[in-house]
Amino acid sequence: YRRNPASVRADVLPYCAQHHEGLFFRVPPPADLARHAVVVSTCSAAALLADAGIPQGYFGLIVIDEAAQALEPEALIPLSLAGPRTRVALAGDWHQL
Repeated sequence: YRRNPASVRADVLPYCAQHHEGLFFRVPPPADLARHAVVVSTCSAAALLADAGIPQGYFGLIVIDEAAQALEPEALIPLSLAGPRTRVALAGDWHQL
């Protein structure tokens, strides 16, 4: 992922997965993800997790925040990582539209 790390707030940067040289971000391998209780992604960037080999059902809970503002195809990207036992929560205020 080629977003410039300098564009991220300094207090957030330690929680980001960066390439070992710190020049750009990377998708963590499943072994790295297993060490964390929470993984945060945008809906579209969730496709990078699937491309990295994260299997369906890997996450026990998928939360889509601002779901009322997401387009249906966009929301389907993280939902494609759900398995039969994955819980899904859609959060958002439809009054904001």
